[in-house]
Amino acid sequence: MASAREKLPQLGLWDSEVSKPNHDTITLWAHKHAEMLARQYVTTYADHFNERGIDLLPDWPHALLERNPELGMPPPKCPTLVSKRELEAVLRGRSEGASRYNPILGYGDLLLHCEAHVLGTIESERPRKKEWWVETMRFQILVEVKTELPTLGELMRQLNLYRESVRHVIVVAPDEKYAELLSEQGILFVRYDADLT
Repeated sequence: MASAREKLPQLGLWDSEVSKPNHDTITLWAHKHAEMLARQYVTTYADHFNERGIDLLPDWPHALLERNPELGMPPPKCPTLVSKRELEAVLRGRSEGASRYNPILGYGDLLLHCEAHVLGTIESERPRKKEWWVETMRFQILVEVKTELPTLGELMRQLNLYRESVRHVIVVAPDEKYAELLSEQGILFVRYDADLT
């Protein structure tokens, strides 16, 4: 029978990467560039986000404004996608009931809490009028940091376990050898670039 200490790696709770000095360096780099990472993810997987109406342009689409000149200017658009950055976030499995009792799957190096706005129009019955309608979409993106990549099997097991909690995942590492394979799995790979300040 396995001891509790032996079970920790199986559950994703023991990550030998965290104790490496370069892990902090790359994590802090990802933290600093969180907005760029989130936008790159949403742009790369645009099909998923476009069907939900997310528009990453800095201003609302001119076509929508031109079709509805009588409404005037819509509310200002949120300038950033990332609303909160959470380091070493507790990732829990999904189950019925209170989420704090769900099993811990592991700890995410950096969890990006994102908000995107979708602009549309709505017509009210009484009094009959048309007005702007803005919906806020909230989602999370997990950033997993690796100073050196483990085997592909180890990496995918960890990421697939974490995707039970957070659907959208980015891997940041200096080594690009799995970039194409990760992309096929719906995971964005971003090469750590120490020169990018």
